[in-house]
Amino acid sequence: IAKSIFMTAQPNNKPEEEAELPALIIGGDACILPFELARIPIGNSQDCKAIAASLKLDGAKHLVATFTSHDADDSETKLAGRIGTVCAVQQLLLLPSPSLVLRGLSRCRFHAWVSGSNSTQVGRRFFWSQQPQQQQSPRRARVAMLTSDVEEVDAEATAEELRQLISLCQRLGVLRASPTSAAASEAAAAAEDASDIKDGERKRLASQLPDLLGGLLSLSTEQRLRLLAATTHRERAAVLLPILRSRLRDKTGDAAAANSSSPTSSPRAGGGPIGELASRLAAADLPKAASEAANRELARLRSITSGAQHHHPEAGVIQTYLETLLALPWRRLTPPDAGPATMADARRLLDAEHHGLASVKERVLQFLAVRRLRPSLRPPLLCLVAPPGCGKTSVAGSLARCLGRPLQRIALGGVADAAELRGHRRTYVGAMPGRLLAAVRAAGVRDPVLLLDELDKLGRRGMHGDPSATLLEALDAEQNSAFVDHYLGVPFDLSQVLFVATANTIDSIPPALLDRFELVHFDPLSRSDKVRIATDHLLPKQLSQHGLEPGSVLLREAELLRVIDAYTREAGVRQLERRLARLCRHAALLAAEAPPSEPLRVDADVLRQIFEEADGADCRPTPSPYEQMTMSAANSGAPLEPGVCPVLAVTPHGGEVLLLECGWTLEPAVDGGGQTTDLAPVCTGQVGEVMRESVTLCISWLSSRLNSQLRRNRCRLHVHFPSGAVPKDGTSAGLPLAAALTSLASGTPVRAGVALTGEVTLRGRVLAIGGVPAKLEAAARAGLHSVVLPMANRIEATRTAGRLGLAGRLRLHCVETVDQALRFALEPAAGHRGLGDWPALPIKDEDSTEDREALSARPKL
Repeated sequence: IAKSIFMTAQPNNKPEEEAELPALIIGGDACILPFELARIPIGNSQDCKAIAASLKLDGAKHLVATFTSHDADDSETKLAGRIGTVCAVQQLLLLPSPSLVLRGLSRCRFHAWVSGSNSTQVGRRFFWSQQPQQQQSPRRARVAMLTSDVEEVDAEATAEELRQLISLCQRLGVLRASPTSAAASEAAAAAEDASDIKDGERKRLASQLPDLLGGLLSLSTEQRLRLLAATTHRERAAVLLPILRSRLRDKTGDAAAANSSSPTSSPRAGGGPIGELASRLAAADLPKAASEAANRELARLRSITSGAQHHHPEAGVIQTYLETLLALPWRRLTPPDAGPATMADARRLLDAEHHGLASVKERVLQFLAVRRLRPSLRPPLLCLVAPPGCGKTSVAGSLARCLGRPLQRIALGGVADAAELRGHRRTYVGAMPGRLLAAVRAAGVRDPVLLLDELDKLGRRGMHGDPSATLLEALDAEQNSAFVDHYLGVPFDLSQVLFVATANTIDSIPPALLDRFELVHFDPLSRSDKVRIATDHLLPKQLSQHGLEPGSVLLREAELLRVIDAYTREAGVRQLERRLARLCRHAALLAAEAPPSEPLRVDADVLRQIFEEADGADCRPTPSPYEQMTMSAANSGAPLEPGVCPVLAVTPHGGEVLLLECGWTLEPAVDGGGQTTDLAPVCTGQVGEVMRESVTLCISWLSSRLNSQLRRNRCRLHVHFPSGAVPKDGTSAGLPLAAALTSLASGTPVRAGVALTGEVTLRGRVLAIGGVPAKLEAAARAGLHSVVLPMANRIEATRTAGRLGLAGRLRLHCVETVDQALRFALEPAAGHRGLGDWPALPIKDEDSTEDREALSARPKL
């Protein structure tokens, strides 16, 4: 345990003269050098008070002598001749732990203990004493004060060694900005030019340089003791030079450069890091604007790092800027022969990595063919639109592999600051280039494939600018050849970059930004596509990730289809992959408990056990409102009620079958204030403005067809879409609304298993709608047998049904008018011969008895 012995005495500052000073014996893992500030732990607060009382710390300057010892032996024989440090007591700290702050002043040599004194021993981590309750007198030591010969600095050999120290420290970047390095920089400036080391002040500063560097170099205890024991400047330089050369050799790997003692490696002579930057800039083939900016910043860096200012705060900022300029691929392009050699190879690559997606792969192949015929053609801007899990990102990766270009992904979700894309100006702390140039730099070529992921989730215009406006410039073929990043401040050519964006929906993309892209819509994956993807990719991947051998789980196509139909509801395959992962975890558990003798054969019972009964967790998706309604009707044997109609919709997660309900609600004739109540239709279920207009339009059309108003006396028409937490809007609900209102007015229900979709006009025409593939896939998944849709979508619907394998499961009825749709969609009424024969609802002049009783039963507010 290290020990400390304190005594009060007035030091004798004459060189080589003896003085009596308090002595501090420090453990072998610490050593205080001259001009170094150190903190020594001394124990608890009561011990600090005792030390303060014994030293009488009243603000006057008190000196102590510190010596390093590897053991507890403090005898004169052990310490005789040992070199220590004379320190000034700067401060006595009680928090956070009791300690003494010392500053090294000069060297001293131990001679002997002063006889007739007791000792108070202070451990480095705790205070202990044989008589802790007694006030003991501190012990004194007689030391010889050692001072360096300042005149030795005048010697040419010593001055040369000091300049070597300065050169090596500059090349290692030792003199960083800190209070200690500021003093070392001042001493280095005094010692750098031998012709100036004549006056006493500059010689004094130069003589402090080795000790100041020793405090900056993070030396080991042994090296610090060797430096402390060196009593001349040349001896201290002889200790430091091998250490600095070894570190430079480890950093650069150049032994010749490390052993070189030429002073031309200083910043003013063009060597060191600045010289290396200058050489790299001279060899780099930069454009004119970038070269001028680099030379201008290099000249500024040299001016601020000359003389005593070679550690200017802006030096690191400028050096980082120049490194960024050199790292960008200004002229480097992908080799022309990169990628598949022939179009057949490219087609095989796409077919091997993706199942289905025929239209998407065809567009990729068209781009590759045009590029082969005309390589100078500017690449298109593609936006892949599909629900999650349909393979948008993997298609972008396949496109990059077909071109032989590197792929870099830029996540745009939640980016609300334009500086994230364009970069920050260098006036800000921590400025850096934007994500666009950072991705190009990471790719290493000027023509990579940049994937703008989640474009529909890009932040909106705010106090930090509009990120979509930044993308407009980067994506414009007429402007992106001179894209200016705020950090660089010089144009960079992005015209050869192939931008590929992904989105789940285009509704939230700004129109100006959407106009830049060519939209490539993904069709929903069919059941056969999902089976093939699961068999060829997902299941082998999950078996490998769970430590199972190939073939340890036997999953037939029938059971796989059951997993797809009964335990997933999605357009992609992400949920399917999670289900297969759960199945593999079940197989891994069985294998860990008892190694099976044969593979796990998955059947309906195993699937029920895993997905419905295990741990009480039912993995079956929550039925949609339509499925709940049809299951309830099937259980009760009752048909659909009048005013209820299935609706086909498209969500960010694919197609969905929603419900539309219409009904009458009783309303009082007057409100509480005596005013007549407005009997306008009510729309609930987070219905958007477009759907509200569709309700008004359908009511007007049906009123004209019924030759009367579609209303009841003091009754309000209520239109509701279940799943009220989900916002809904769009024009394709017009045809289902017309069917539901006609069903309500005539009391005739909509046929079971029939869904409608289409936009209608005031004259009863049915117009084309979008999202047909997703809607047909959702109808087949929900168990519907017929779909009524516009005649304008007939070709697209027929092709989609054939591709998805729905021709035998789903009947398509294409109509041009609402009358045609109603004749098929509504159940035939008794004696009904046509739409014009639908009975009109009577308009009563007075309230009926039932209405009066219902109104009187309403709670009064």
